Amino acid sequence: MIDLLSSYNLIAEDYEQLFPNFENTMHTWNERLKNFIRLEDGQSKTILDVGCGIGVQSMVLAQLGFNVYAIDISEQMLEKGRKLSKNYDQKVKFIQGDCSQLGTVLPKNLKLNGFICCGSAILHLSPDDNTKLAKKLYNLLSKGSKGLIEFFNWSYIDIENCKWTPRSHFRNDNIESFSIEFFYDYDRQVNSSIILFERNWENNEPWQIKIQSDFCYWKYLPEEIAKFFIQAGFTKLDLLAGSIKNPTSTIVLQK
Repeated sequence: MIDLLSSYNLIAEDYEQLFPNFENTMHTWNERLKNFIRLEDGQSKTILDVGCGIGVQSMVLAQLGFNVYAIDISEQMLEKGRKLSKNYDQKVKFIQGDCSQLGTVLPKNLKLNGFICCGSAILHLSPDDNTKLAKKLYNLLSKGSKGLIEFFNWSYIDIENCKWTPRSHFRNDNIESFSIEFFYDYDRQVNSSIILFERNWENNEPWQIKIQSDFCYWKYLPEEIAKFFIQAGFTKLDLLAGSIKNPTSTIVLQK
């Protein structure tokens, strides 16, 4: 059985190396999030980043002027996020905890003006846990607040024909690294391994496996994710299923 917490803890310190261009990723999210929710002059808004990982979107929201709370189950991922946010001179309140148990880890009487949940977080949660998450977020949000959920749409991913997928390739000083992700399908869920290789290229050393972390995802369709939140009381504003070229689904909700 895959232990997600151990897997994320293991890969946390090198996680930004899985992005082909980390600076470009930050810039892309800045453009996207500033159009998702706007901060008016003199206005204070509090946003929750659910399953924040190392805090890429959290830091972008802080850059845009929001008061950001970011929650993740992995303390090592959060610690990496704290280092990165310090490097980028951004203030984010990182909190360790289970996304399905928000009431036990967030400050009491916290009222949110929006939330985001991007990446793999929503796909790691069981149907019961997603139901709990949706209900808790609905109760935490002020009326009219928006939520943004983004995740892979597995219906556009031919696992049989993309078992080995390249993720990134870097050469810094004398160290070269690249990462791949290997998918293997198990009915309702998908398992994967992310493998990071490294070598000293100046000395022409052979490649070595630096890290291998294993993950498990539920194969939710966008309509299934939307249903969890609609049943909790949210209104669906938009749903983009994605495409074969870009298998990323986006759901925009409002309380």
